[in-house]
Amino acid sequence: TNGLSPNSSYPKFHWWWGQNVTQQIIPPDPRYFFHKTQLRCVGNDTQLWEGMIGSELNCTQKCDNDTSCSKYLYQTTQSAVPGTDCWIWSYNRSDHSCAQLDYNFNVGIKRPIGEATCSSQCGSKEPQKLIHGVCYCDSDCVKHLDCCLDYADFCVKGPPPTCKGLCNIVEPRAIAGGGYCWCMNGCLPWYTDNNSDGSCCPDYHEQCEKISMPTCLDARTQGSALNLFLAHLKLESITKK
Repeated sequence: TNGLSPNSSYPKFHWWWGQNVTQQIIPPDPRYFFHKTQLRCVGNDTQLWEGMIGSELNCTQKCDNDTSCSKYLYQTTQSAVPGTDCWIWSYNRSDHSCAQLDYNFNVGIKRPIGEATCSSQCGSKEPQKLIHGVCYCDSDCVKHLDCCLDYADFCVKGPPPTCKGLCNIVEPRAIAGGGYCWCMNGCLPWYTDNNSDGSCCPDYHEQCEKISMPTCLDARTQGSALNLFLAHLKLESITKK
């Protein structure tokens, strides 16, 4: 934890050790961008910038350096749009939509940074102000990939995100603590509550591929538990000597 006080206020990450409250120790390396492969954004030519930049890392940095950029689109090949490989988009919902399956593109969505909360704001179409940009607490935020970090905590009723009846739908599910999971072909086959890699929702294999397997919600937590157990055994062996 690098000496950070457990009483400090940070975004909620369920997988991290601590009480199940918003005030928890920040994870060691929270991803600044949520990432999704095989997803394409399209718009009405009002993107902030487009051009040839050479790598997804350069495209990420281009969006990172622009405070008005909410997400980037990177073309992994030149087969779809020759001569351009990077687009960056604003926080304006009306100028683009990211709801098209396309194996040639990746999308990166900036993690909302700031004090914005969906507490008492569920269903509101009013944007919640961030340090830079905005996020939302209405049901359309998953479609636009602009939900506030605690949207699922306050505004989504019921069990964890499920793929039941939603297989191969491009629109993601919001995750408690921030981020999204998917029920579409091409989602990555691992799932964590701090979901930064465009992973499948926890029951994707069971619901969409009809493969029955126990759901592992977070291998990192299991690894932490194992390390703690081994450390306890080591301490016990030392004290007995």
